[in-house]
Amino acid sequence: MALGGYGRGELCPHSDLDVLLLHDGRRDVAELASRIWYPIWDSGIRLDHSARTARNTLRLARSELEVAMGLLDARPVAGEPGPGHQLRTDATNQWREHGRRWLSELCRSTWKRHESYGDVAFLLEPDLKEAKGGLRDITALRATAVAAPFTVQSDLGNAGAGDLLISARVELHRRATHGNDRLLLQAQDEVADALGYAEADALMAAISDAARRVAWLGDDAWRRVEGWLEGPRGPRAGRDRPLGPGLVLRSGE
Repeated sequence: MALGGYGRGELCPHSDLDVLLLHDGRRDVAELASRIWYPIWDSGIRLDHSARTARNTLRLARSELEVAMGLLDARPVAGEPGPGHQLRTDATNQWREHGRRWLSELCRSTWKRHESYGDVAFLLEPDLKEAKGGLRDITALRATAVAAPFTVQSDLGNAGAGDLLISARVELHRRATHGNDRLLLQAQDEVADALGYAEADALMAAISDAARRVAWLGDDAWRRVEGWLEGPRGPRAGRDRPLGPGLVLRSGE
């Protein structure tokens, strides 16, 4: 099964292949896995691999955020698809069931990542994947919408920002000998030309605009998540202003 970006169909030239060999407990799974993994390694493709039963996969997804999120995009790519589809359904239901815990952790990790990588819209050489407004934020927002649909107030697909960020990342990878998601100054002219922009400044203005849209959606979503996690009896509840039955104004929202 393809997981993560591979599952979403968003691979770039130097992306890892995130693959799960889903099995029913067969004893020769290690030998079978080796016959699959080694040709991929020999081709020079980086591989993030695992071989697990559905039960063990779901157990791991209850304790590791990265695994839980990766399964939301799981997609069968070989073999009998039925068990793979069932695993994705079960993993999605489990994600919703534990949504409060996962979104609390996801919110904290997102803010920490933003502190480390800065903001795509305001950097001369932004990291298109990890910085605020980048591709990692889009993935996080999609996962958030699965657990709590009311927190994400716009269709990320219709926002259009992801297409440009992915296209720029693909062209950046094509011009590198290894995976690099930071759009350095020396690469901006070539990436701009490949994407049909007259100059690097025009490309960076478009990327900045796209990232601002993602960042705005993210800021709004995380505020809603925090309010949802806090609940009606949280420390801000005393400042709620009732507007009607079941409706209050909290922190201006």
